[in-house]
Amino acid sequence: MSARERDRRRWLRRAVTVPAYFTAAFLLAPSTLLVGLPLAAAFDFARSNRWATSRALVFLSVYFLCEAFGIIAAAALWTGHTIGGRWTPAQYQRRNFRLQCLWASTLHHTLQATFSLTTEVRGTEVVRRGPYILFPRHVSTGDTILPAAIISDPFGVVLRYVLKRELLWDPCLDIVGHRLRNVFVARNSDRSAEEIAHVAELADDLGTDEGVLIYPEGTRFSESKRRRAIDRLEAQGERRLASMASAMKNVLPPRLGGPLALIRRNRGADVVFLAHRGFEGIKALSDLFDGSMIGRAIQVELWRVPSGEIPQDIADLRVWLYEQWQRVDRWVAGHIEEHPCDERSEVAVG
Repeated sequence: MSARERDRRRWLRRAVTVPAYFTAAFLLAPSTLLVGLPLAAAFDFARSNRWATSRALVFLSVYFLCEAFGIIAAAALWTGHTIGGRWTPAQYQRRNFRLQCLWASTLHHTLQATFSLTTEVRGTEVVRRGPYILFPRHVSTGDTILPAAIISDPFGVVLRYVLKRELLWDPCLDIVGHRLRNVFVARNSDRSAEEIAHVAELADDLGTDEGVLIYPEGTRFSESKRRRAIDRLEAQGERRLASMASAMKNVLPPRLGGPLALIRRNRGADVVFLAHRGFEGIKALSDLFDGSMIGRAIQVELWRVPSGEIPQDIADLRVWLYEQWQRVDRWVAGHIEEHPCDERSEVAVG
């Protein structure tokens, strides 16, 4: 696709998403809070469901307001930089990064407050300085804002993201995400080699306050996806990896294309793993209405592998990544046994 075609699609998409989100923020959100919230409270009181509907409506209203004010702030930054000429390109990028952190941390803290969540994070000392490649577990829409909230916002580490292209329908991610060094990939693309090459470029020129984030699983966990991934490995003749994947009960086996391309592109970067539990069963915003999120304990642990301990040989590197992901799986299994989530969770403890 040409640059002109990409720009045309981008502005056509924004012509839909920006008005839609402004409508949700400034028309639907106020009416929801003024009219819908009392009705939701009465419904919740009658059902004794811990105010689940009311909590969800409050969070969704804040979400759309964050989107609207994020778009306004992004427009102000563009005006100040492009028309006013106030900042250098580096300063402009830094201000967009801080806007991204504010957006993510606001949503993270709102989620905690409205659903009475507690969050415990261990190992933050390993992410205070780069360069590193960050591999988070992915099980929910809610865990996508976690790295920005617990790493970028408090420590100022600029993460370059590998994200699915569908997220471009979120206007804040679309606008600010294109100003920073991110790659939006098409999953299951027939041009996977080209996509992987773009991903690998994110590992170039990483500074001590930078990192690259990619979700090795490629998509949110479910048991059906786990079984399909194992079947695919077996069909490809990857018997050893299929056997290792079969031992993982709570995570998907990592996809090798993007993660290995990043590691091989920057041999000097360490690798950080981010394991968490507590977001299981929450795949979409609509799942917040059933009350299963209320009162959960979110637990997070980070660990870092120095670049010198990462295998150089590609065959050994593949096995090494699977071994590390087995460690993520064991961590999740152990913490779910200690603090079981709701019965809707698709996690199967090994």
